[in-house]
Amino acid sequence: MNLVILEKYQGYYKIVKEPRSLKSHNAKSWVKIVKLLNAKEKASFDELTLAVKGHLHYGEIPDNEYRFVVYCIKNNWLGAV
Repeated sequence: MNLVILEKYQGYYKIVKEPRSLKSHNAKSWVKIVKLLNAKEKASFDELTLAVKGHLHYGEIPDNEYRFVVYCIKNNWLGAV
């Protein structure tokens, strides 16, 4: 993803709904997002990305934290506030 695409996701988010099921690598990162948002009412895209630092895309490709956050937004698990 390039920076122009990522700009559209800048803003604050909250949990809208819980995912029904997740692969283990995604579940670990989702728990981190839930923990962050249980401590705060909302979190910025950058805060969410930092919360899932080390997320492994498909369990092997590092440095894809922003992709997971975008995935959560696109699946309507996180909604803009």
